Amino acid sequence: MSVVALTTSWVPDSLRAQFFGAIQVFENIGLLISDPIMQGIFAAVLKLPNAWLALPFFVVSGLYLCAAICSLSLRIPQEYTLY
Repeated sequence: MSVVALTTSWVPDSLRAQFFGAIQVFENIGLLISDPIMQGIFAAVLKLPNAWLALPFFVVSGLYLCAAICSLSLRIPQEYTLY
């Protein structure tokens, strides 16, 4: 959400609706790809011993770590800084 707020400030007012529409499309594409993968991982884990039940959470935490690294690598152009 913070990345959306940051990039919204970069988009001109006339293109904001298209920008939010594109974000929604990309989010749905991500869900179409990731949901079956996560369900497959969870189904596979249910057949394993109980010690493996946390594996889907470790996979998701790795994905969140990748997303955090990507969002931290964004740099604000100098003309948008407040000081």
